[in-house]
Amino acid sequence: MTNGDLCSSGTCVASSCNQRHAGVTGIRATVRIDRYLGLRAGHNGTHELANGTLQNVSWIYQASVEDATAAQLAMNVASSIDPHGLPRELPLSTGQVIEVEGEYIPVASANAGGRAVIHFTHLPCGFVTINGVTY
Repeated sequence: MTNGDLCSSGTCVASSCNQRHAGVTGIRATVRIDRYLGLRAGHNGTHELANGTLQNVSWIYQASVEDATAAQLAMNVASSIDPHGLPRELPLSTGQVIEVEGEYIPVASANAGGRAVIHFTHLPCGFVTINGVTY
């Protein structure tokens, strides 16, 4: 890894999640689901939410931004407001482990009950792999 870029077999490429906004950073991690919160509609569209614990961080663009292992996942569900994201609600189970890439928003900026937020499935940044299917 070089400056947060993704590296595989000696070839490194920049991630589209690296640093899209000040105070947040790109992250790829596996997350264990602790509590499924369901769908929430807001001014930025509908998001599927779950609270989880970071199990393994594969890469993070700016490590100094990471301030917690407790995270709330905010997965965009495709709608007329934002057509990118999950095709529908994909309920998660307690104890399930998923892989995510997206924007890591630290606790101080997240407003998520003492948890950081990992926000993803917005093009061009991010993906989620649930039960072997990548969205």
